[in-house]
Amino acid sequence: LPFDYFPSNYDVICAKGKNYYNHIGNRRFRITIQILLAEYKMAKSKAQKGVVLTNAVDLVRRNGGGFIRRDKVTGQWYEVGDHLAREKSGEMFRALVLNPTAFSDDFNVNVTNTKKSRNDDDDDVVVDRIESSNIGRSKQKKRKTW
Repeated sequence: LPFDYFPSNYDVICAKGKNYYNHIGNRRFRITIQILLAEYKMAKSKAQKGVVLTNAVDLVRRNGGGFIRRDKVTGQWYEVGDHLAREKSGEMFRALVLNPTAFSDDFNVNVTNTKKSRNDDDDDVVVDRIESSNIGRSKQKKRKTW
């Protein structure tokens, strides 16, 4: 990535911390994971789950995003590659399987332009665009009025 690169709204930042967790690209990715969760749960084998992980990573990349990390020494952003991207996807799927409400603050989701695949009578759904009414909005604290 160029030295002056700045993460876009479609990039998934692979780092810990509140700022990265709340990055718009990371929130979009959590919504993507939620949408694909049923498919992940239905997967019987590790190979089938791997296909779902790959689909999640590919969806981010098809929308112009990437999985990126910042070098601690130089401060430059770099692409982490398929292995780490799939690993991050797997972590998120497993977190949702254990706690289905783990990312509930991200959801008010509208899925648009979905196409049902008609090949071989399978039930795959291709998601072209994901929108959330919560993405890009700051959370407002509720104040008590006495």
